[in-house]
This record gives sequence, C-alpha cells and structure tokens, in this order.
Amino acid sequence: MSSYALSKAAKIASRGKWQEACAFLELAEKTNSDPRLPLQRGVILTEAGQPQEALSLLESLVAKHESFPPAYLFAGIAAWDSRDHDKARALWSKGRELAPRNELLGSYWALAQYAAGEDEQGRQYFGSAGFASNRGFLVRLTQWVEEQWLLKGCFFAPQDDLIETVTPASGTRQHLLRRAVRAFRARDYISFLAIMQSESVAGKMDTEDLFACAIACEMLSAYSKALEFLDRIPEQEQSADPVLAARGRCFVRLGRYEEAMDCFERVLIIGPEDFGLNYYLGVLCHAHQQHDRAREFFHRAYRDYLVDTLDYQFWQIRRALLEQAYLPRTSP
Repeated sequence: MSSYALSKAAKIASRGKWQEACAFLELAEKTNSDPRLPLQRGVILTEAGQPQEALSLLESLVAKHESFPPAYLFAGIAAWDSRDHDKARALWSKGRELAPRNELLGSYWALAQYAAGEDEQGRQYFGSAGFASNRGFLVRLTQWVEEQWLLKGCFFAPQDDLIETVTPASGTRQHLLRRAVRAFRARDYISFLAIMQSESVAGKMDTEDLFACAIACEMLSAYSKALEFLDRIPEQEQSADPVLAARGRCFVRLGRYEEAMDCFERVLIIGPEDFGLNYYLGVLCHAHQQHDRAREFFHRAYRDYLVDTLDYQFWQIRRALLEQAYLPRTSP
C-alpha cells in the first residue's frame, strides 16, 4: 500500500499538483504508519516552495522516528530553505551520526559548516569525500556560494594580480604548444598561461589560442585579463557565441550587469553546451533579488547542461571552497 501511495503522489506532484499530492498522502497516512509517507509529503512541500510548512511536518517526523536518517536529511533541507542554517546544521549533524556513510547528508553537513564559519571542517570533508552529485544539493550549494559573492565579494573576487606574477616558460614553440595542450586539459591554468606568455608563443597566437587564454584567466578569476585576451580576437570573430558568452561572464563578475546582458542576449544556444548562460542568468537574478527565478536557472544549468556546468562553473566553486586562498573574506 505504501509503495502505491508514494508512486501515485509522485506522479501527481510531477504534474505540478503538489497540493493534491499532499492531500493524497495525508489521507494515506491515516491508515498507514509508514514514515516514508509524511517524508514524501515534506519533500513535496519543500519543492513547492513551502519550506516552513515542510519543516514543521518533518520535525514532527523526526520526533516520532528518531532513528530515521532521511527525516533528518530532508528536515535539514527544509530548514536551510527557510534560511535557518543553524537548525539545518544541527539536523544534518544528527543525521550523520545515524548514517555516517550517507554521501548526501555528508555534503549538506559540510555546506552547513561553511555557512557557520567552520570553513576548515567543510574543506576537510569535501577534500576527502568529494561533493554529492545530487542536483538539489548542487543548486543549494551554488546559491549559497553566489549569495556570499554578492554580499561579501568573496570566492570569485577579481584576482588579476595572480596572472601578473606568472613567469613565462621557455623552450621551442612546438614543444611549448604540446605542453600547453596538456596543461589546459589538466586544468593547470597557471602553467598553461606561463607557456602561452613565453616569447616563442605569445606573439603568434591565433583566435583559438587567445580564447583559451581568456578562459584560463576567467577560471582563475582574472576577469580583466580575460577581457584583454578577448579584445585581441579579430573583429570578425567577436560575435561568435563562445566569445560573447565569455565576455558576458567576465562582465558579471566585474559587476557590469547591463553589459553582460547585452552579450548574453546575442548568444544562440543550439547544442549540448549553453556557455554558462543559464548559470550566469541565475547569478544575475540573485543580484536583482529574484531568488526563486535564480534557482530555476541553476536547476536548468545542472539538469540540461550538466557537463558544461560541471566542467567550468562548478570547477570554480570547487576550487573556491577547497583552496585556502579563496575562502570567504571578512569584509565586503
């Protein structure tokens, strides 16, 4: 009976009829004590944008089933979405005690450590266990990181001075170009830029080389340097979608939102890559206090353009969280 009720409620909710789904589950709960029924009701409420109502329900479930880890997981998510990060942290901590190997609980717990200012604990967890691949988690992690950037200027603050300290590599052009390809593929962007700034390479770069240098600078948060490389691309190729999108992404990080939108509006997405547009439209929505809309864009980025988003935008998040030099700053 429980499986049927859970399956039917999921189908109803998938059609956007979350109130009907919750009513169906609530009716089933009157004759069935399976904790998965109120759990799913809480999940549906959270996904429907009713986290406080979900939290009340799920906290009751926790009180009734104290050894049921999923209740702590989803109660914590509801608390997080209700902006009660301390309560979320407490719930996920208890959940981890019950299920220490649960990857999703661990990742949410680590995120809560960052939010509580316990960066080292969060970094140690992510450094050893990695990040959960659950889309809901990735979206919430992204939202929190981007909010911190908007509020405090942390994580993705411009780091153009980092590029200025790079020492150009030496060697023959052919040898250096082979090394450059390997470095870029390995995401060793510092080494890549050192090679591309060498005397035998720097003066002979084509459009592809200039674009790669711009991407390397962007990944290292050197947005102005990235724009300098993009400016060197021939005029007839400036309107190419990857170039426009890269320019727009850098404009966002530099706070030049109108210029960013001008670039994004001219990009045509017709393939499996979106050039980070959905992700950065989410950032722009956050900047304009449109948080629900931002979540929609982030969901789309991690759903429809997952590989593209993981390769670039999430790579930057991972780097920001794991490297000491890119921890949140104490002042805006």
